[in-house]
Amino acid sequence: DFQFLKPSLILGLFEGLRLNIPNLDGVSIFELEKIYGGTVEKPEEHYSLAAASTTQNFGQMKGVLEFLASSFGLSLVFERMRPGLPWHSAKTAEVIAKKQNKTLGFLGEIHPKVLAELKIPEPVLAFEINFDLLESLATPTKVYRPIPKYPAQVEDLALVLPPRTLVGELISEIKKADKQVA
Repeated sequence: DFQFLKPSLILGLFEGLRLNIPNLDGVSIFELEKIYGGTVEKPEEHYSLAAASTTQNFGQMKGVLEFLASSFGLSLVFERMRPGLPWHSAKTAEVIAKKQNKTLGFLGEIHPKVLAELKIPEPVLAFEINFDLLESLATPTKVYRPIPKYPAQVEDLALVLPPRTLVGELISEIKKADKQVA
């Protein structure tokens, strides 16, 4: 029972999902609220933004975070990780502000055992990020660039890869090969 001093917003979103799933075809909810952590000697508090959805897939939830970050003038990278519950060990990523190399939070699928325990019958994707940190890293002004006289030529490339190839690592390796690859 974390009614007042919540260590995470995800727990509250589970209750919202559980109550709404029987009445709706799909549920997507979010919360922006202070969370509390640290120790008794050194307590910490910050605003956290969390969202959970039964209608979005991993790519769509990642897109929500990327759109949010871009509105703050930031770009994100997502690194595979193996956290504990409530996250699914194979379907979770750490959300990192690219230029500043600061971890903002997590994005992933909620573990089926947790969902079964909470009586949530559908797969759930969720994220939780440190909103205060996101805000502190924000670029205060937008930078406008003139339209180039000779626009960049964009090439489309299709690759056939073995199953379970991590796309993020592949993109990183391609970008390392040449600085002109955007």
